[in-house]
Amino acid sequence: MAEKMEKSSNEKKSGMMLKPRKKEKKEKNKREVVDKKVEIVEQNCPEANKKENVENNETVKEVTKKKEAVGTQSAAGSKRRPNIAFLKQQAEMMRKQEEEMKMKKEALRQKEMEETRKQKEKEEKLKEEQRMKAAEKKEADAKPEGVKNDKKTVEELLKNLNLGNLRIRKIERTVSGDKNEVAKPAKKEYKKDFFYKAPIVCILGHVDTGKTKILDKLRESNVQGGEAGGITQQIGATFFPYSELVNKTNTKFDFDNDVPGLLVIDTPGHETFSNLRSRGSSMCDFAILVVDVLHALEKQTLESIELLKLRKTPFLIALNKIDRVYQWKSEADGFHHFDLQRQSAVTKTEFTDKLNHIILKFAEMGLNTRLFYENPDERKFINIIPTSAITGEGLSDLVKKIIELSSKYMKNKITFKDKMEATVLEVKNVEGIGITVDAIVSNGSLSENDRIVLCGLDGPIVTNVRSLLVPEPLKELRIKSVYKNIKCVKASLGIKIVANDLERTIAGSRILRVRDYGDEEDAKQQVMEDIKELANLEKIGIHLQASSLGSLEALIALVKNENIPVASVGIGKNLSRKDILKMKAIKEKDVNVGIMLCFDTKIDKEMMDLAESQHIKIFEAQIIYNLIDKYKEYTEKLISMNKKKNMAELVYPCKLQIIPEYIFTKRSPLILGIEIIEGKLKINMPLFVKHEDEIIQVGKVTSMIMEKKSVEVADKGGKLSIKIETTDAPKLIGRDIKVTDLMYSTLTRRSIDVLKEFYKDEITDDAWRLVMEIKQFLGII
Repeated sequence: MAEKMEKSSNEKKSGMMLKPRKKEKKEKNKREVVDKKVEIVEQNCPEANKKENVENNETVKEVTKKKEAVGTQSAAGSKRRPNIAFLKQQAEMMRKQEEEMKMKKEALRQKEMEETRKQKEKEEKLKEEQRMKAAEKKEADAKPEGVKNDKKTVEELLKNLNLGNLRIRKIERTVSGDKNEVAKPAKKEYKKDFFYKAPIVCILGHVDTGKTKILDKLRESNVQGGEAGGITQQIGATFFPYSELVNKTNTKFDFDNDVPGLLVIDTPGHETFSNLRSRGSSMCDFAILVVDVLHALEKQTLESIELLKLRKTPFLIALNKIDRVYQWKSEADGFHHFDLQRQSAVTKTEFTDKLNHIILKFAEMGLNTRLFYENPDERKFINIIPTSAITGEGLSDLVKKIIELSSKYMKNKITFKDKMEATVLEVKNVEGIGITVDAIVSNGSLSENDRIVLCGLDGPIVTNVRSLLVPEPLKELRIKSVYKNIKCVKASLGIKIVANDLERTIAGSRILRVRDYGDEEDAKQQVMEDIKELANLEKIGIHLQASSLGSLEALIALVKNENIPVASVGIGKNLSRKDILKMKAIKEKDVNVGIMLCFDTKIDKEMMDLAESQHIKIFEAQIIYNLIDKYKEYTEKLISMNKKKNMAELVYPCKLQIIPEYIFTKRSPLILGIEIIEGKLKINMPLFVKHEDEIIQVGKVTSMIMEKKSVEVADKGGKLSIKIETTDAPKLIGRDIKVTDLMYSTLTRRSIDVLKEFYKDEITDDAWRLVMEIKQFLGII
């Protein structure tokens, strides 16, 4: 027994000895795994990043400490496992280090690019200084010896006379044979005589892309604030003299300029003003297509592109609203050149993505475009100039590029012609002057006393120019400003013509000078071509009134698109008595068309009172879409009222068949089961049957029950029971009416007219065929 106890105690001791050995072996294996994983992490560090490895010595030390801690904890028999978390932490640290390296490299690259750009600017500036010095030296060498030392001699003389404080103004002499000839001061470059007309620049684009805002910024005005709904609805013109462009935009021109300035036309961007855009682009030499950088190519932008392609008008693209690009940094308000390098990496990427998207959209339309300073060939690629009408950024580049392209490639187009070309913008009554015409002289010249022919509402207008008024530079013709009188104007310029008999002039039409056509009758015939297309009017319809020819064309296009008949039109700010009386005569034929739609007008009280007395409805609006909405709202109310008024006379076409199994009473009042074969059945509808060649009036439907419910109306295919009460002698099924007879609604001439006038849209084609069938049965003409 003692031996057994001793043996068992020895076995227990040996078991206790084995357990620590197994634990030690396990911990040893764990340490080896940790060591291998750490070695793998260290090997994954690239040799190119040794600097970063040196910087991370502390991290390595921490790793060693972790290893030692793991070993210690393992020896102590701990069950914690920090290795996976540690490795994840190391991987995250390595990822962050790589990102920091990328950012450092990008910053270094940007810095190098900036230094290269500055170096190029410095070299260009140095070349310019050398060129100017060479030019001055050449000019000095060309002067006679006596002239060269004039200033020095005079300075010494003044010094000897104790007058050294006097300043000597620099004077250039005209060199000739006589040295005593009086010297003349040199003219500044922008005051030189120009041999070409100012290019007419047309601004096109979608609504709300910032067309008028760009012009407002250039002339520091706020025409946009005065537009109805912020929408340009007339063509306005502004002249920018060359000197003002130089001073205002601080632009230096490094090319020979032959352009005296720019005449800029602002056109509407709404869909219905396509004719106004067409008129604007037809007179323009160059165009600015304004594109919103955030919205790319929109509907009217595409239409404007097609218009420019059709007329082969050269243009550039103003990529506007760059200040709305994500995190865009703008300089202080003023005129600044576009500089993408000032923006952050994120903003650059955002802008580049939007630019590439727009370039792709233009490419889909068959147009090659490039950023203006990256354009390899301006004859093949259209310039894109990023701009901001709010901050003025890029506007200097825009002005410079237009003048550069005009001077280089458009000399034939901007050459003066003897034949005068002009277009009427607007007819105005100016206080103290009278009726005047705002116009654009797009070529040639116009003088006082010239005999001109204009397009009038009652025919051609022949008159003499009494005076020509010109607005101050950077002022638009549409806004009130101080005008100055001038004897003769040359293209291109916006002017105000004062003459007799201008009241009925049509805005948007041409102005012809009689001596350019030789015969006054030829000029009359030519000028009236503009309104021939307006002669296609209906006999019965509404009246349209607009302030200009272009606006009237826009209104006609919109109205015809809504299938609204037009009987008469007028152009001018006010209605005439003749127009109102004409609408009265039309209303006598049709009460629903006594309506006059007036766009951009000012109807006086006398005309309003006359229209009211004749029961003519006048609608006015400054925004064309509001005018159409008012018309629709009024006509819907009018139709609803007329329907209620004529409800008693309404009889729908209807054909019924008796169901033999459901004849409840055979004598009046008849209660029958019927099926509607065609049309619509209604309470109080009179019915008849055609029995052989005889028409038998059955009576009126006084009650209708369908699916155990009383109803007022039932449509085609409906099965129901009806009660018919006769007004004359009682009718008997089997004697007066056969079961196989078809019943029809009794129509009259008046009920058919009510259907046509107020319920035409509710009647199907099959129902109208039934109307024709019933008319034949009843002999209705």
